[in-house]
Amino acid sequence: SSFLCFAVGGIIPLIPYLLGFSSLPLGLTVGGIGLFVVGALTSRFTTRAWWFAGLRQVLFGALAAGATFVVGSLIGVNVAG
Repeated sequence: SSFLCFAVGGIIPLIPYLLGFSSLPLGLTVGGIGLFVVGALTSRFTTRAWWFAGLRQVLFGALAAGATFVVGSLIGVNVAG
């Protein structure tokens, strides 16, 4: 089940590319919406407001993406074409 969740979560930001769009802002937007929805759904298991849980998930996702970018820059990886 962990693999399935990872695979589904990983494909969400790729949906625009799979549909033929090559727009980074669109991919980031779709990924952000996916993170927000998952975060909002987790609020059903906590006492936090749905919007707070959604924003928290987006924040952590943005921090993870930023950290990945920084590490890639430090080791000289460039995948942008």
